Amino acid sequence: MATDNLYALWFQTSKQYLQSVTRRMEGYGLTLDSFRVLELLQGTPEQTYTVQQLSTVLGIPSGSITSVTNRLLKKELVTKRPCPTDRRCSFVEMTKLGNRLITSLLDEHFTYLEENFSALTDQEKEQLYQMLKKINQSPS
Repeated sequence: MATDNLYALWFQTSKQYLQSVTRRMEGYGLTLDSFRVLELLQGTPEQTYTVQQLSTVLGIPSGSITSVTNRLLKKELVTKRPCPTDRRCSFVEMTKLGNRLITSLLDEHFTYLEENFSALTDQEKEQLYQMLKKINQSPS
């Protein structure tokens, strides 16, 4: 297989997936970065994150993460709790409303993924998973 064809297909698939996810998030009034913050907070409820830690973990620039968290605050999807040891920072925590929203979104998202991957056998899904892991471990 020609490498050019592989890159083109990879790019097309990634672009379609990202556009689809972005459209669904916009339907809920969220950006992709907002979704990522809520997903992280829900997926690690035992962990607390400062705005700066969210920026680092998610790879979102600090100026952007501040805007993202402020929009989530306005929508009452997260709250901020002052850090007891450092007045300069605060912890971002999910509200019940935020938890309900992200749970609903993830249900919809996983249904979408299941539909898209339904053409693959379990063995093919496992092979794809292993290959994607291998690509992600490659130095950039």
